Amino acid sequence: MKSDFCAKMSRIKLTCRWILHDDHNHHHHHHHYNCYYFSLVICTLLASSHFVNCQSYNQQFFRVRPQPNVEVVEGGDAILYCTVGNQAGAVQWSHNGIVLGYNRSIPGYPRYKMIGNGNDGVHNLKIESVKIDDTGEFQCQVGPAHNNRAIRANTKLSVIVRPTSIDIVGHSNGSSVEIRQGETLNLECVVSGGKPAAKIKWFRKHVELRSESTKIEDTSESDNSDTETNVHQFSVSKSTISLTPHAEDNGISYSCEGQHPALSTPLRHTITLSVLFPPGPPQITGYMEGETVRMRDTLTLTCISHGGNPLAQLVWLKNGEQIDFSYTTTSGKESRNSLTFTVTESDNNAIYRCEARTSSQLISPTPMNAMVKLTVLFPPERLSITGPKEAKAGDTITMTCTTARSNPPAGT
Repeated sequence: MKSDFCAKMSRIKLTCRWILHDDHNHHHHHHHYNCYYFSLVICTLLASSHFVNCQSYNQQFFRVRPQPNVEVVEGGDAILYCTVGNQAGAVQWSHNGIVLGYNRSIPGYPRYKMIGNGNDGVHNLKIESVKIDDTGEFQCQVGPAHNNRAIRANTKLSVIVRPTSIDIVGHSNGSSVEIRQGETLNLECVVSGGKPAAKIKWFRKHVELRSESTKIEDTSESDNSDTETNVHQFSVSKSTISLTPHAEDNGISYSCEGQHPALSTPLRHTITLSVLFPPGPPQITGYMEGETVRMRDTLTLTCISHGGNPLAQLVWLKNGEQIDFSYTTTSGKESRNSLTFTVTESDNNAIYRCEARTSSQLISPTPMNAMVKLTVLFPPERLSITGPKEAKAGDTITMTCTTARSNPPAGT
């Protein structure tokens, strides 16, 4: 019946073409349009009443086509969709031109199988534990049958591979990197093994560094290439950051982070800067120039040096001779050496010097100094009188009174 219908439609079209041709010769253009629209109306009514497409009735077609591009993480499962309407021919899949067969269990490919109700035209291909070798073009193929032409639908499967490692070249994760203040430090971060290439970001502590404020250069290259299919072509992502650290960067962590669609948590590699810079000049408290102390007083002189990496080593010297090296440090921020002693006569005009030394000659080759000169008040230790022991009445004699050293000098 459907064949008869289509044949009638063909005769309608032929008749219309003849009438149009005849009308054209007689310049009856109104008949031209009447016949044209009349044939359209007839075709529309007949087609809607019989649910028939004269050109392709009963033809098999794709009700659901495979997605043009499918991405899946290596080790995961992939489903390639294919649903056929009015199915007449047998269905199979192919991979990179190799047919997989009509058996829905797909023998020889234990990770492949067709799923869904085949009687409803559902022939989805499921690939379990996807491997890199599964990359490529898949095709859902429906064979010809009963006046139905063969149809094909393609999809491309891309396997995403997790990066295998991240590294700041030359520095192990969590290590300390030593550099002098004001010098340039170049750090190169390398992320290997990913497909596609990983994206690298840099962080100072937990704040992302932007290329607008920091010199960052990014590159990506292949570390292994199959020149025919590029199936096994993995990437190596590189990023170099250029820093000029200052004292405030001492103890600060810098991290590079490898971000990739196959990773739920980015890869991360962190180093900590140890910025070498000189300590602050030493300062002495406990005595001010011009003050006086008394002999037998207890005096405490404290020398303090702030900052520096490494911190200063503080040494006390008296008149150029080292007398104390017992300095202490506080929270990595200052050095301190307190010298407590009982004042003696020898401390008068004595020069107490605090010397700040560093273990690295690179940052402070010459020690820094602070000094005080003490003024000590002390009485003379002894008094002596000299002169004749005897004299006659009326004689003139000379008696001399002498005292030992004192400050201030004793009056006589």
